[in-house]
Amino acid sequence: MHELSLAIPISEYVLQESQGRNVEEIVLDVGMLSGIVPDALDLALQVVLQGTCAEEARITYEWQDGEGQCRFCNTRFPMKDVLDVCPGCGQMGAKILSGTQIRLTGLRFSPRRDTSQGEKPSTPMASNNPLQG
Repeated sequence: MHELSLAIPISEYVLQESQGRNVEEIVLDVGMLSGIVPDALDLALQVVLQGTCAEEARITYEWQDGEGQCRFCNTRFPMKDVLDVCPGCGQMGAKILSGTQIRLTGLRFSPRRDTSQGEKPSTPMASNNPLQG
């Protein structure tokens, strides 16, 4: 499950940007050819964000088609799956040109958390967004 290895830098960046505010929504731009399983990423994020100001954040996925180029006839075409066939010649095995990305593209916050009960906001380890290319 590579989703956990993605959830860790996402959570670090989200917590850094939150500055103690409650995170209501995390928006991810995900390519259809990325291999991301939303339920698995949701679970991984739930685990790493537990007990933080982002533990109840809604995860929103904005899915983007991929693009491939046929290795036989060079036709470029949109792809939703790595096994899509070329519409020009019917062959499989296109070279993937785009659609493998995952980017954190949006965060929505509510007012700061109440830390008067001794609760400390999380301290992130990342200093910038590791998912922005």
